Amino acid sequence: MHLYSINKTTMVFIEVLSGRELIAPYSVLKRINCRIMLVVLLGLIVAQEKLCAQDSLVVSYSRCRFSDIPQYIINEKYAVYEDCSIRKVVYPDMASFKVQEQPAIGFAIDKYGVYYKGELIKTDTTGFKVIGTTYDQKEFRVFWRNKTQVFANNEALEDVDVQTFGPVIYWNSPYFKDKNSLYYFGKKIAGSHPARAIYTFNGLCYDDLYVYFDGARGEFKGKLLIPVNNTIAKTRSTVVYLPTNAAVKEMDAATLKPLSTRYSIDKLHVYFDTTATPIKPTDFKKVKVWSQVNSCYVSDGKQVYAADNFLMDDLDASSFDMLPHSDFFLDRHGVYQRAWNEKLQNGFNKKMPFKYADPFSNKNTFITKSGRYIIYNSQAYDPWDNKLYDLTAGQLAKLKQGIGLNLQYEQKKDSLSRKHYVSIDDYLLKKDDKIIYAGKEYPNIDAATFKLLKCYWFYRDKTTVYRRTANTLEAITGADPETFTIFYGFEKDKNKVFLHANRDLSAIGLELLATFTGRRPGCGLHKTPSSNYYLFKNTEGYWLVQTSAATNVKYLGTAFNPKWGHVFENFELPVI
Repeated sequence: MHLYSINKTTMVFIEVLSGRELIAPYSVLKRINCRIMLVVLLGLIVAQEKLCAQDSLVVSYSRCRFSDIPQYIINEKYAVYEDCSIRKVVYPDMASFKVQEQPAIGFAIDKYGVYYKGELIKTDTTGFKVIGTTYDQKEFRVFWRNKTQVFANNEALEDVDVQTFGPVIYWNSPYFKDKNSLYYFGKKIAGSHPARAIYTFNGLCYDDLYVYFDGARGEFKGKLLIPVNNTIAKTRSTVVYLPTNAAVKEMDAATLKPLSTRYSIDKLHVYFDTTATPIKPTDFKKVKVWSQVNSCYVSDGKQVYAADNFLMDDLDASSFDMLPHSDFFLDRHGVYQRAWNEKLQNGFNKKMPFKYADPFSNKNTFITKSGRYIIYNSQAYDPWDNKLYDLTAGQLAKLKQGIGLNLQYEQKKDSLSRKHYVSIDDYLLKKDDKIIYAGKEYPNIDAATFKLLKCYWFYRDKTTVYRRTANTLEAITGADPETFTIFYGFEKDKNKVFLHANRDLSAIGLELLATFTGRRPGCGLHKTPSSNYYLFKNTEGYWLVQTSAATNVKYLGTAFNPKWGHVFENFELPVI
């Protein structure tokens, strides 16, 4: 059987053979909720013509039976948890049930406790927080805590200091710590010193006494390794380069000590990893090092070197410093970032275009908490967009307090205010009681009551709901402004679900029982569109909805039948 439908922009070609969808309409559709807006709207908007032969609509085969993104579906009297091959119906206290946002994927809480992947852990929810993850090639484990306990997935850990437990450095590290001990995949490492613990990579961690490989104390030729920095350790007589576990004969173990995560020093040299820098022993007392983000610098007060021996001779060594949590650096002459000269095929220190007044220092120059702007006196430079802003006293005060600002938006807002425009959001304006979008005025919209809804791209006035597309505002015919929302990717009000297909669905008694993963293009080479399927129930019966470049709807009947397709076999129905 072949099914064709041509609308304004799309040709739909579906071939159904033995219950399999082989080619589906073009789009990339994902589930969305009011708080997480992903692209499902294309399939709901484009198809306006009626599709025929809906009896042929079936759920295609996919790697995941249910949603390929973990989610809780919240209905009036129950919830459903889905994660690829997992689907569980749960009956929480609906009044207090709340799905947790990222990074707490798979978690929800109510007055009874914490739900993880649909399973209730009866515990106090006070202070609930996800604190890290591990994966040991056997099991993915999420560490979380409340006021009194730490859990790994569904199991409580014993003898753990709750308030100080967390990853050593990285969120998805195998190493965790509390004030008393280090842990490797949740197992306590006896005799460890967590206060000085640093995790690097590839199962390696160290504290002030030991180096740990895969949770065990590291040795070299039968002798315990003493940590130096991220790449170097030593025994009493031998220096060892950790990435290769090889001895470094040129470095003196007896006098070697750390300077930073990459720099160290012995009686003869300052080293970057295992390479000696040009700094002489007579200047050791003046040595300063910087190791942060992607940058490493060392200075003897006379010269500045990047890494081991790359001379930065255009910088003033006596005033050189780095801006925190960044790769940016400064001296008394300016603030710099590394850049690339395409013509000369080399890197150089690019000076930021501030209007010079006082010498640059950490007293008048800082980087904002977000890392977005570099501030010098009352100027802000955006190195990502190469824009310089003059700050008002109020803006400068907020940035010093760590309050985030979008200076481009602030500048735009000030400019619009001078022209008597009012900015509704980043896209829409209001002037003289008219709404303006993409250069077009909308005189029929009631500007006095017009506002942005909680769901992105949607607006309302006192009588109408509007959808913002690339170039226009479209009225959604029949939508009730007071009850309109986005229900798992679908436009919905108290009366119906707007499918923009051959029909809409009544919202009376509406339940979403499941989502099914349809087609997923492989490796970006297929032009065949993605698709998803949704099983709805209302007072009229059961409905199967397919979203793709067009939306297809099939009425299944008043009673559930597992013979509808492979995804309905062993399907758990809610008991209400």
